[in-house]
Amino acid sequence: MKTSFENNLEQIQVLFEKGIIKNRLSQIKIHSFRKFIKDSVINFNFPLTVIVGRNGSGKTTVMKAIKLLSGFEIPQAEFFETVIDDGGLKGTDISYILDGDEYQLKRLRLNEWGKEGSIPEKFNVTYIQTKTMVGATDKSLLYDRIGKNTSRIQQVEYVIKQTRKIKQNPKSNSERKMRYFLNDNSIKEINNILQGNIKTIEVIKHKYYSGTWGTSIVFNDGTQYSEYNSGSGEFVVTSMVDAIQKVPSGSLLLLDEPEVSLHPGAQKRLINYILETIKKKKIQVIITTHSTSIVEGLPKEAIKCFRRIDDQLVSIEENVFYQNAFIELEANVVGKKYILVEDELAKLIIQKILIAEGLNDLAQVDFVPGGASNIKKFILLTYSKTGVEDRYIILDGDQKKEDVPNFNEIPESVKTIEYLKSLFKNVTNISADKIEWGVDANRKEGRFNEEQLKEFITKYLLYYRDNVYFLPKIIPEDIIYDEKRLRMILGDEGFPDITEDTNSKSKLKKIADSMGQDIEQIEYQLVYWFIKQKNNDYKAILSSLRKMIEGK
Repeated sequence: MKTSFENNLEQIQVLFEKGIIKNRLSQIKIHSFRKFIKDSVINFNFPLTVIVGRNGSGKTTVMKAIKLLSGFEIPQAEFFETVIDDGGLKGTDISYILDGDEYQLKRLRLNEWGKEGSIPEKFNVTYIQTKTMVGATDKSLLYDRIGKNTSRIQQVEYVIKQTRKIKQNPKSNSERKMRYFLNDNSIKEINNILQGNIKTIEVIKHKYYSGTWGTSIVFNDGTQYSEYNSGSGEFVVTSMVDAIQKVPSGSLLLLDEPEVSLHPGAQKRLINYILETIKKKKIQVIITTHSTSIVEGLPKEAIKCFRRIDDQLVSIEENVFYQNAFIELEANVVGKKYILVEDELAKLIIQKILIAEGLNDLAQVDFVPGGASNIKKFILLTYSKTGVEDRYIILDGDQKKEDVPNFNEIPESVKTIEYLKSLFKNVTNISADKIEWGVDANRKEGRFNEEQLKEFITKYLLYYRDNVYFLPKIIPEDIIYDEKRLRMILGDEGFPDITEDTNSKSKLKKIADSMGQDIEQIEYQLVYWFIKQKNNDYKAILSSLRKMIEGK
């Protein structure tokens, strides 16, 4: 059964494909900006985009560059130069695609920027930066100084005194403060994320502390308490939800590190709340994060990875598996896949594809002696009985027989032992009677547990359907064989006549023997060329590998 998170992702994908949800910002091109590789591109091809990367990789920098699209900001308000810090802004040139049209920002000279194109009307941008969310009391105690060399107790006494003014003006909307209660829907979302039981929440924006603006929040769960005595996560989540609930439909929401002060479970519920908001308000959301809990389970189209290269450059990688994002965040890779193949050449081909695609940290391939028969009789039997989910088999193409049907569409009356044995033979090309199923039996009386055997065969077939893949050609040699390339590598002199040979494996052996070459070296050269070509066979194998890594 699919989770709410999985259902939300699927529904958003459908709404996006139908054009019901649109990304008004479809692309950013960084022609030149700080340490980014020249002409780096970010394509926004899913309504939710999550930017991951290590500290100092430029995530917040890009968010600020997007924030400038609000129309209320000028570039030098975010990116400015001082006499002690030039900001690395020289030559900055960034272009955006907004509603299909280009808009460009360029740094012209010291603290002066130019633009080409215009921001579309009603292009609303909401920017939420959680690390700046500090309650008024904490702000007063930690940052504001009410006098020179004041003691902690003096600061506390000052706060206590000032809170009386808030209490004395419960309904005032003077220039000194704004106050309101969150509605029931907002409180419901906050309680869901925090797994709390808050009944009322009052937000009070004021400047009673040192004359600077701050936010106090009064919670009531049967006991009344302020943000100072709440968990920092309560303050952050309340502030976020309050702001997100006010985001206009069809707009762009930017969330910079929303995981601040939240434990992993709350982070997962927060990202699901954001998905619900995308569906409801048809908005585009861009998030920066260091959180594996937020990234986990997202489609690769949603993930952009900022990678630091020798601390000199930053590259932007698109369509990243969330497991790969874990590696960039220096977290443990969850769900690494293990793949078994029936010969050494298949192992070499798949290893090289994994390396070429940057997937070698997510999947490991090994060769099992004994061929396909050994894999089917012993390894697949064990895997199917234990139900291990991270193990896969890739067999040669000649092993592909009949597909396993959808058992839900077959009446129970049809699923006899005879039917299952016949299906097993048609799918695997092995008789079920040659498998040591380990069924409970009394050999002396010639009896065995038939229902148990049916269960084991059914489990085997279902595992076979979901975890066994096939190479796109009969044997691995067929995939890499390229006579033209061989003649380029080895030369025509001494090249044998192979016109009557139909088997690519025997052709390679004949060529190696005739020319005194090591067949493994020849195969290695052909695999190298195959990886460079990225032909249809390469794409077919890569597609299978991606399905395994995604667990589909």
